[in-house]
Amino acid sequence: MKKLFWAFLAITLLAACENDEKRFPGFKAVDVPSEKTIYLYDPSSVISESLVKAKNVKKSFQLIHKLEEGYAIQNASTDCGQFIAIEDGFFYSDKGNERKEYPGSGKPFDIGTDRHLRMLIKAVCGTDKIETNIPIETVSPLAIEAHEKRAGFLTKESHARTDLNEKESENLFIKNGSEVTVTGTSSNGEWLEIEYSGYAGKLYIRAEHVATFSD
Repeated sequence: MKKLFWAFLAITLLAACENDEKRFPGFKAVDVPSEKTIYLYDPSSVISESLVKAKNVKKSFQLIHKLEEGYAIQNASTDCGQFIAIEDGFFYSDKGNERKEYPGSGKPFDIGTDRHLRMLIKAVCGTDKIETNIPIETVSPLAIEAHEKRAGFLTKESHARTDLNEKESENLFIKNGSEVTVTGTSSNGEWLEIEYSGYAGKLYIRAEHVATFSD
């Protein structure tokens, strides 16, 4: 039953992405598994600029931000890492021809664990994307806040840790699409405590790698 549900959901979301791209010619929808499209970007607008000091690449591009009663068109830039800056743009209402100014971020901000922004940066930057995950060797002690169990699945192939706060923790490889049960979240929101079929104890995995029914 679950497999049928996820298959139906995947087909529905794929159709929604295609409709967004037909509605906004030239823009590509940013897909986030199990969630509605919030951002689209124009691949032809992407401009690269080398940032020597940061040993990084800055990408500038145009995006569409879908909102509750319309959408905003804005220019943005990212360091292809953890930060993005969005300029002032214009909001267009779905009702009538209303057009008004729409504020941007003013300055670069940390995207945190926002999966939509992470996928946007990944799409825009491609192979230039800088890995923002905290290396295993430098993870600081984190507390796990337990909550009600949530069914979920992996959105990419991942290595789950057997101990979140232990440098020498073993890593268990879990395939993309594998079903898991989420039982807790780390204090910084970046890690999830999970139960995985075939493993007796608790495991810990990056929150951005997991989608749940409650997402």
